[in-house]
Amino acid sequence: MYGYELSGSEYQLIFEKDNMGCVRYTDKKNGIFCLDPSPFLNTPRNEIYVIKDRRTCDLPPKGDLIETTVSETERFDNVVNNEIHSIMINYVSGWQFVDPNKIRSNRLMNKEEFLDYMAIPFVKKSSKEEKYYWEDIAFAMGLYCVSSPQLFDFEPGGINTVVMGKDIGRSDWNIFKRISNVVPKEFRNSRYPNFYKSLETPEQPCPVNCTEVNLAYFNVKEVPIHIPLPLDVEFRSYLSYKDELIDSLPLARGFMLDALLFQPKISDKLQRRIDEAMYFVMEEIVHADALPYQQDIGSVVPKLTTAFARLDTQTNVTLENLNEGKILWAELMTRTKHVVTAGVDIDELYRQTPYEIRLLGELKELNETGMILTVENIKKYTKVPEWEVEKALKRLSTSGYIYYKFDGTIGIIEF
Repeated sequence: MYGYELSGSEYQLIFEKDNMGCVRYTDKKNGIFCLDPSPFLNTPRNEIYVIKDRRTCDLPPKGDLIETTVSETERFDNVVNNEIHSIMINYVSGWQFVDPNKIRSNRLMNKEEFLDYMAIPFVKKSSKEEKYYWEDIAFAMGLYCVSSPQLFDFEPGGINTVVMGKDIGRSDWNIFKRISNVVPKEFRNSRYPNFYKSLETPEQPCPVNCTEVNLAYFNVKEVPIHIPLPLDVEFRSYLSYKDELIDSLPLARGFMLDALLFQPKISDKLQRRIDEAMYFVMEEIVHADALPYQQDIGSVVPKLTTAFARLDTQTNVTLENLNEGKILWAELMTRTKHVVTAGVDIDELYRQTPYEIRLLGELKELNETGMILTVENIKKYTKVPEWEVEKALKRLSTSGYIYYKFDGTIGIIEF
């Protein structure tokens, strides 16, 4: 009845495809799972999938889009309150990953149109400089909405941003929130794997069951963010674009939901380029002397890179995605410094606590001995109290002393 509200992939997986969907375990120990039309919408079908023989068929990763090979089916009837409830049991003999592009048949909006939606409220001036700027803002808002995937078990995915400006006011903030209404209201609930929240205080929520957390702040300078959003642009009157915004909302939301299906992978070959980009970010930050916001240095490169890959609906990250993220960040960081002249000294922003100093020294010592730097190994050897280790690691990453590699190890940024 409300099929138009579904994304193209959700529609396909509900009405067109059998034995295909996103893995949601109901009993992982016994290899029992459901195949949902998306990570955010449970299947309407009364069926489960069971892997009977683990020797010939591995368990699929939670949340991934797969197609199963069903060797046999069985119907199970259960009587509840004098009513018969039937469930179909599908026995799985094999499965394979599915490229989300293969099921995005209802492609009513492409990347360029999605970014145009992000820019609907802007007065689009024709000068080359102004055009580049409002396009940068549209990209930043688009990246916030499509988020970035979770790369490590101990750290959620997601993009954090801060809305700032020379004379930023509540009307500018309301415009940002109006555009970000493309995010389904369910995602404002911390019970969903993808969580979005707009904040006017330095609060840093991190719900334990969320795999991606996207926080947008209004003029808050005390929290680490990935990409600033300096809204130093001229806006149209709301009445002049209200109908356009409302009419395009279902299409933009469908594009966003489809994009969230993608879990872009970063190759070992690209890791070296990401390492180089880390030093590029560090150099830009150090030369800035002062910043009007707190930059999350350690995770900005991988998060923007994978978010760009999602925006391009790609299963693998490319060098172009890396360069796009690096250039966009540098442009917006520079613009923010010009727009918001009152900054905080870099040394003050990234001042280390005694625990952070001790932990960084231990990391360097362990690294010199050839120890593989994983969170588990560090916890075994550090003299920092156990309850302080993860907090200190997070701060060291935010401050650009360490970063997490895609093999689960920790790299040290020597700068």
